[in-house]
Amino acid sequence: MKPGTKIALGTSTDPFQPLERKQLITRSLLDVFAHTSGFGLGILTKSTLILRDVDLLKEIARRHKLTVPVTVTMIDRETGAHP
Repeated sequence: MKPGTKIALGTSTDPFQPLERKQLITRSLLDVFAHTSGFGLGILTKSTLILRDVDLLKEIARRHKLTVPVTVTMIDRETGAHP
């Protein structure tokens, strides 16, 4: 891939699913990004498991353009309904 290429993780399946705790597939991919530079990387997840990889994400952010959209789920206290 050429530098400047935009790459998205998690567009159809969350890259931090429960099995990731054991398999470390996403972490190994992030490790590759931590040793390269010049890409645009976006990671879409609803999992707090991403916090496990903050060390790699910091390095990736220094070497690439990194975006990590965050979903915040809330309950309407009056109705008990999810928005």
